[in-house]
Amino acid sequence: MKNIISVIFLLLLSVRIYSQNPSPVKAQDKPIVIINGTIHVGNGQVISDGAVAFKDGKIVGVGEFSKLGIDVAQYEKIDAKGKDIYPGFIALNTTLGLSEIEAARATNDYAEVGNLTSKVW
Repeated sequence: MKNIISVIFLLLLSVRIYSQNPSPVKAQDKPIVIINGTIHVGNGQVISDGAVAFKDGKIVGVGEFSKLGIDVAQYEKIDAKGKDIYPGFIALNTTLGLSEIEAARATNDYAEVGNLTSKVW
């Protein structure tokens, strides 16, 4: 019985250790610019052939590559041709903002209920 409790305790401990907590990354050592991507700004504006520039771990420029106004010779370039870019922080593994009232199933937008879901593609 003591061994079973020990095994269960170790399993529960390992779940906590390997949970999806973000871990810090090393500091950015050189500026980076992502070019040729389709940028979705977040306010409905879409910029094709856009660029996003990062310096010291922060976004320093978002816009059309030709109008960004930075010296790209200093930047490491990443080509994102044919890809979409969403600048900013997005936590994809959360349901934040998708639930209004936990007890009312119809207000939980993270899971559809029923067979008739015409609004879901």
